[in-house]
Order: sequence, then structure tokens, then C-alpha cells
Amino acid sequence: MRVQVFALVLAVGLSATACGPHTPAYKDINTNQPAKAVPQSSATSNDPAPVSAGNATVGEPSPPAKPQSPAFRLPPFMDAAKGYPKDLPNYPQATTINIQYGPYQDTDVFSIALHTRDPMDKIVVFYDNVFKTNGWTVANRLVDPEYSEWVLKKKEGDEAKVTVQKDKQSSGGFGIAVARTAKQPQTSQPAPPKPQS
Repeated sequence: MRVQVFALVLAVGLSATACGPHTPAYKDINTNQPAKAVPQSSATSNDPAPVSAGNATVGEPSPPAKPQSPAFRLPPFMDAAKGYPKDLPNYPQATTINIQYGPYQDTDVFSIALHTRDPMDKIVVFYDNVFKTNGWTVANRLVDPEYSEWVLKKKEGDEAKVTVQKDKQSSGGFGIAVARTAKQPQTSQPAPPKPQS
């Protein structure tokens, strides 16, 4: 299960870093301007005419139902003010490409894709120091001039993976993908009440 979560998170992160830094397509949207109303009389001749059925009109769309979802909460390992895990800070000379976090089944998941022009040796020194000062155990370490990877653990269900890869598609530099997971605490369900006789 944990391997599937890491594979999913890293696939999203690496695909985002492969694209390199870019300007979002929605950059020209003015959020301070009110939305424009769409006229209701723009029905085409192919649209069925509404049919009256008592007080309700058949053929008109009903408002979409709002899904009932539990209140969103940040994973406990997140630093809400900074937007990344408390024990796995972002590389300081990097641009954020993509960030995602939230629950996935019974696991809290965080992933971020970064891009930097710094050399691999400087990135490696930074992350090696971060892992030591934040209590991570390095389960696997691979360092190469174009690809480096660390698999990290703290305790059972509290894991991370950092991957640094040379960016060959854009203007150079390195893509950094960080995935952090933690098993959600188990909440015990109250026992059903016993029937009274």
C-alpha cells in the first residue's frame, strides 16, 4: 500500500518537474472583477421545451447537489505558515512547480515538485543536513551527478522520499520531487449499545 502511495505521489511530482517552470494559463483572470451573467434566453432550437408538471418544471436543470465531505484538515506534519512539512523543508533556491497534500485512504500525503539551477552537489549537501537535523533515518541513498534519491523513515508509517533529477527538457537545472506520508491515527469506533431486555 505504502509503495502505491509513493508511486502515485512521485509520478505527479516528477511529471510536474519535467515541465519546468511556466506561467499558468489562468494568469490573465482578474479575480477582483465580478463574474459575467450568462443570459437564460440563449436556448437553441435543439433544446427541449420545458414541460410543466404541477409546481415543478420538467426539463430545467436542477441545482447541483453539494457533496457532503468531512472538514479538511492539514496533515499533522505540515507547517501551516510555510506550506511544507515541519521536518522536510523546501530547498531554499528552488521554484515551486506543483504542491499537493491531503488524505489518501488512511494516509496523510504531501508532495511537492521544485526546480532549481543549483548544482547537484549543493542540493545533496542541503538534503543530507536536513535529514540529520530532523531525525530521519536514511533507508536508501543513491547520489549521482544527474540523479539522486533518498528513501527516509522515522517510524512505522512515517516515511518520505526525495528525488533530484537533471532537467533535460527545459533550460537546465534540476527537478526536485519530495513525497511525505504518515499513517493517520486509528480512531476507535464505540461499541454498539447492547439491547435491553
